[in-house]
Amino acid sequence: MYQRFQESLEVRLSWDELQRLGSCCKLPCWRAWVPSASMETMESVPEEVGRNEPCPCGSGKKWKHCHGRPDTADRGGADYRAARESALAKLLRFSQRDDLREHFDRAQRTFWGARLLDPGERLDELMEIPNVLSSFSGYVCVDFAMADGTSLVARFLERRGRELSSLERAYIEALARTWVGIYEIVEVIPEQGFVLRDLWRTRTLQVKERSLTSQLRPFQLVAARLIENSQGKTEIEDVWAFAAQHKKAILDRLERAQQDQRDDGNDERRFFRSVSHLFHHLWLELVAEPPRPQLVTASGEPFVLCTSRFDVHDRAQLETALAADQAFEPDDGEWVWLEDVPGRAAFQRTLGRLRIEKGLLELETQSKERAARGRALLEQLAPGAVTFRRTTTKSVAQMLGKHRAEPPDDLGVPEDIGDEGRALLRDYLDQHYRTWPDHPLPALEGRTPRAVAKTEPHRVVQILKEFESTPNPQVDYDFGWLWQELGLERPRTR
Repeated sequence: MYQRFQESLEVRLSWDELQRLGSCCKLPCWRAWVPSASMETMESVPEEVGRNEPCPCGSGKKWKHCHGRPDTADRGGADYRAARESALAKLLRFSQRDDLREHFDRAQRTFWGARLLDPGERLDELMEIPNVLSSFSGYVCVDFAMADGTSLVARFLERRGRELSSLERAYIEALARTWVGIYEIVEVIPEQGFVLRDLWRTRTLQVKERSLTSQLRPFQLVAARLIENSQGKTEIEDVWAFAAQHKKAILDRLERAQQDQRDDGNDERRFFRSVSHLFHHLWLELVAEPPRPQLVTASGEPFVLCTSRFDVHDRAQLETALAADQAFEPDDGEWVWLEDVPGRAAFQRTLGRLRIEKGLLELETQSKERAARGRALLEQLAPGAVTFRRTTTKSVAQMLGKHRAEPPDDLGVPEDIGDEGRALLRDYLDQHYRTWPDHPLPALEGRTPRAVAKTEPHRVVQILKEFESTPNPQVDYDFGWLWQELGLERPRTR
């Protein structure tokens, strides 16, 4: 595993290629911690370089006109980005030292947890995702404490700090002060960055990040590392993106971790570094490998597809018994098994379907409880006419497993429906959401969003945030009017 990590760092990408990598990866995150080849030669810059000597970076310029200029720190973003790349290259090469392998192995076990005990293709796939590599690099170098309690980046500064240029050292020192926090996106400023709300300290701050503004949406949650650049602006790195509905699960996990670390007091940096790996675990659980849905029937039983088979000895007697019982209705050569719904007059739910063919009766139901009820009912209605043979079952997990075993070729790539299709979809969404405020919702105990917005507005606000933070791949729908319709103040968005 350590060798694989080292090999991954042998890739050399230009800054433009890093930008493209960030825009095309499947998850809204980037900053692969890999150096540019053009910066590699700056590893061994001598402590003293003559002002008129060629700059060791290979630019062909004199030292005084390149990295030796006294105003380097004020020359804008290009120099800062180049310094950041070269500084990270040096930090990562330092992290590959043989005497740090034990540190790497311990960090990896914490970062991946039990998943390392059962490695397979899925684990290999996850390790190849760009943001997983970059965030693990940040975890190893910044967050995970070494045996003496310090960080790897602090040791790097102590041993190699004199080899860094002023901009490189400024970046590494800023990196050494960071941790991964949890934030809500309040506003997306296209091509510029974000306004974030710190969910732990309830403060609001603005961060600079151009590439991610096309991938993240208002009200999404991000676990991210914030770092101040040479111009005093806050930038964002190592991003894990979550949906709005994950907020409670994330904060609950952090609060439990805080309770377990009573000695941390108010040391925010120490606390968040100690729990940085939890954001990776949460992302795996909630986003990359979300739990399978727990489906239940309308009457509350676990959903299991059941097929009960009976031998039919007297078909005429069986059909006569079914026709005489109001619980069964004929339907195109089959029979539908129904029951009245308590409290809802003239409303019935379907419990199963029966099919009689070639001396065999099949009863299909959606739970084991219904299969048992159906068997008892049939044996009572037509005693002697049928004999139970067996019931076969298929769970949701088994059905999903079969589906996943044969994925379509274009999995995850939605077909473009064109401008006309998008217009039709937008009209459909309009019609749906126009009636939504007055539709009773189970999540609101059968009350309508309009009614709940008057008494418990925060509950409806959370639902609207979930709507907005879950993008539709085909149409960017504007929910602004829905906030106004319900009389709710929409947090500022662009």
